[in-house]
Amino acid sequence: MLLKAFIITPLILFVLAVAKSQLTPTDFIAGLNKSCWSTRLHKNFILKRKDSRMKTERETMINKQLIERGIDDAPLLQAMATVPREYFVLPETQAMAYADSPLAIGYGQTISQPYIVALMIQAAELTPGSRVLDIGTGSGYAAAVLSRIVQHVDTIEVIPELSRRAEKTARLLGYNNITFKVGDGRLGLTESVAFDAILVAAASYDPPKILLEQLAINGKMIIPIGEQSMQNLLKITRVSAHQFTKEMIGSVRFVPLVNPQTLS
Repeated sequence: MLLKAFIITPLILFVLAVAKSQLTPTDFIAGLNKSCWSTRLHKNFILKRKDSRMKTERETMINKQLIERGIDDAPLLQAMATVPREYFVLPETQAMAYADSPLAIGYGQTISQPYIVALMIQAAELTPGSRVLDIGTGSGYAAAVLSRIVQHVDTIEVIPELSRRAEKTARLLGYNNITFKVGDGRLGLTESVAFDAILVAAASYDPPKILLEQLAINGKMIIPIGEQSMQNLLKITRVSAHQFTKEMIGSVRFVPLVNPQTLS
């Protein structure tokens, strides 16, 4: 009896709907199909229009925020023209994805403005074969850009929720050459081989010695050093087993490098 009810009830509803519409059953069904098709077309149009607008904003970002400020690394520019930054910000800030400013991503963290991401990556002097460690995954945007330049990226985030969100976004976009890890970024990846570049997206009072030890000879660490209110972005190059050179790139402002023990 229950099975009959499931079959008969939709039939009754259909008959009543056709009668109310004053159309033949054939015309009624055709109208439904047309309506559904129109809805799909409308949604596709909106999505394509949004993608087109974001692509235009991405191109403007490349020209106005990067090239005009001296970013001239061709693989880097191509990567940033390819990676959709709007996927890595919160839904409520997607309209500002390509703004020349950092944006909040939750948990007291931010996604750096596009120029700072580009400045740090360009300073690292990467090649396709470079081994890269990205500390402070955050939104995952920097790791995604790096993944379009080098063969593999390791990235560490102390906040599990951010790491999971970033990995989900990267996988959605097909960026499968990134290894995500939850942990203390100050410790790096001691089990790995030496890195050609270590990019630290959080401020520290001094360069962590453990991270310096994980640099390969001629490897470069890009890290903000200083107080919370303002820091200097440093480029540290390991010239020998025990010697390092330092070069100041410019003034920046980053959130502090988090100690996992301070997380609630």
